[in-house]
Amino acid sequence: MVIPFLLTSIIFTVSGEFSILPKVASDSTPFVTRIAVSGLEPESTYKFTIYVYGGHPSPAVISERWTGNKWKGGYAYTDFIPDDSGDWQELIPLRVVKSAKEGYDYYIKFKIKKGNEDIFESIVRSSEGFQILALPSEVGWLAGTVYLDPNFTSPAEKIVVLTSIYDTTVGAYLTEDNGIDEGNPDIPGRFYIAVPLGSVDKIEFQDSVGNLVNGYIGSSPSWEITPGETTWVDPFCIENIEFTPDYPEPSDSVIIRVLLCNPGTAINNCSLLVNYNGTEIEKLLLENVPAHSCTAPQIVWRDLPRGKFKVEVQAKTEEFSSTASKFLQIGSGDVLINEIMFHPSTSGEWIEVINHSTNPISLKDWTIEDTQTKNAITIEDKWLAPECFAVIAESTSSALQSIYGNFQADVFSLSSKFPSLKDDGDTVILRDGDGIIQDILKYEGSWASNSTRGISLERISLNINTNDPKNWGSCVIASGGTPGKVNSIYADYIPKSVKLSVSPKVFSPKSEVAFISYTLPYAQARVKLYLYDRCGRCVRKLVDGSPSGAQSRWFWEKGEITWSHIWDGRNDEGEVLPMGIYIVYLEAKDQHSDGLISQKTTAVIGK
Repeated sequence: MVIPFLLTSIIFTVSGEFSILPKVASDSTPFVTRIAVSGLEPESTYKFTIYVYGGHPSPAVISERWTGNKWKGGYAYTDFIPDDSGDWQELIPLRVVKSAKEGYDYYIKFKIKKGNEDIFESIVRSSEGFQILALPSEVGWLAGTVYLDPNFTSPAEKIVVLTSIYDTTVGAYLTEDNGIDEGNPDIPGRFYIAVPLGSVDKIEFQDSVGNLVNGYIGSSPSWEITPGETTWVDPFCIENIEFTPDYPEPSDSVIIRVLLCNPGTAINNCSLLVNYNGTEIEKLLLENVPAHSCTAPQIVWRDLPRGKFKVEVQAKTEEFSSTASKFLQIGSGDVLINEIMFHPSTSGEWIEVINHSTNPISLKDWTIEDTQTKNAITIEDKWLAPECFAVIAESTSSALQSIYGNFQADVFSLSSKFPSLKDDGDTVILRDGDGIIQDILKYEGSWASNSTRGISLERISLNINTNDPKNWGSCVIASGGTPGKVNSIYADYIPKSVKLSVSPKVFSPKSEVAFISYTLPYAQARVKLYLYDRCGRCVRKLVDGSPSGAQSRWFWEKGEITWSHIWDGRNDEGEVLPMGIYIVYLEAKDQHSDGLISQKTTAVIGK
C-alpha cells in the first residue's frame, strides 16, 4: 500500500509516502513500514514519531517501535537528518502489542517536527486500508529462509521480504540476523511474517533503500495460509541449535542438539553436516523424516578448542540445502570480569572488565546481566584496547574518580538500569554483541575476606578460572577499590616457594632505607613482617597480620609479583636503632587453607 501525503509551508513543500504498509497482527509479531520524505531542508535536524493508536481513553497507543536497542512504546520522537537533497527514507520496525478498542477506527500515524514546530503528519485509518488482523481467525504466518545464490549456500541477511496476494503487499519484515529482538532464533536469512488468510502468490526482496534484489527460496508459489498456522517455504528447516553445556570449558564435551523440521507434505531424506569454522565435526544421514514433523538428532563434540566458534549445521536434500549457525564460546572469552563492587558505601555498585587479548575489541551491543535483569552496556562502537579496563557503573566517571582517584578507563554509567548485585552472592554475565557469554561470575558473599562496606571484590589472576573462589579476594588498599587500575591483589603467577630479600643488605638510616621484598606461594595470605635484634626482641612490626599487598607496593620480577616494604632503620616508637645485625622474619598464612610458611634473613644497619 502506498499512502501519499503533502504539506506546503511558506518556505518549502514537503511530500512523502508510506511506501510499505502491510497488514499486521496484534500478537507482537513485528512488521516493517517504509517512510520516504522529500522537500526537507538539507542537513537540518528533524525528529519523527510513528505509532498505532487503538482508541480513547484506552488502550491509546497499542504499538512499540524498535529504537536500535529495545522496543519502546508511546509517542517517543527520534532525531534524523535528511541528505543534501532534502530527502529522507527509513525502514521502521513496529509491532502491535494490544488489540484496538472495539468499534474504533484505529490508525497508524507518522509525524515530523523541527524543534517544536509540526512539519507534517499522516494518518492512515482502518477505514482507509490499514488493517490489524484478528487473532486467530484472520491471521497465519509465512516463514522460511532466503539465500543470495541458487545453491542455497549464502543466507541473505537484513533484506526486506514482501509477501503479496493479488499484487497487494500483505506482509513485510527483515530477514535475520537483523539486530532486532523478536524472540526468534537469529538464523541468518530466516524470515517470519504475519499474513492474512489466502494464497500468497508472490514474494519479493528489497534492500534497505527499496531496490529489488535477487533472492532464492526452497519452493515456488503459491503458499496457502491457514488460521493460526505457520506455512514454510523450505522443504527442510533448521528450527534451532542448542549446546549442552551452553558455556563449556575445553575439558568438557558438548552435546549439539539440532531441531530439524520437515514442514512439507511428503516424507523426506536429508544429510546433516555439522562443522565449526569450516572443520567437520560429524555427518549424519536422516532417512524417512515424516511430513509435518520434527526430529532432534544429537552430536557429541569432544576435544574442544578454546575460543569463540561459529558452529554451522547444513541440512541437504537432492534439490535443497538449509543452513543455520550459532556461536559457541568455549572457555572464557577475551574480555573478563575483573572486579566488582557489590557492597558499596558511597560509590554505588560497579563492575570492572578487562580486555585480556592482544587485539582491540568493540563493546557495541554488549550486555551485562544478573539473574533478573539484562542491560546494554553501549550501542555505540566503543573500543577496548588490549590489557585495558572498562567500568560499568551505577554512578558517573567523575563520581568514581572522586573516590578512587584518576584513571583512564571508559565508564559506562547505566544509572537505574545497572543490575542489582546481591550481598550474599549473585551471578554476573557478560555477553558480546552476538549474545554469546564472554565471562560469567557466580560469586558468594563469603569470597570477600573483608565484609566492610565499600570494599570491592578483586580478581587475583586472569589466567585462573573465573569461578574459582581462591581467585578472588577483598581489595587491600585504603580507597577500597581499584576501578580502571590494576587490582591491589593481582598476581599473574604464583611461585611455588617463599622468597625473602633485603636491598641493600647494609644501609645507613641517615641517608638510606632498606627495601624488604618477598614472594609467596599463596594467592592470598595474612602476613607478618617483623624485625628482631640480636637478643631476640621484636623492635619493629612492618606488617602485623594484614592481607598480602596491604601497606606495600609491588612490582614484576621474572613473571611473578613481588611485594615490597620500606624499613627506615627505626623501631615502632620512631627511634633510630643502633648499628648491628637485625633478623627479618616473614610469616604468611594462606587465607584458603591451613597452610603456614615462614622465612628469615638479615639486614644490617651501618654507619
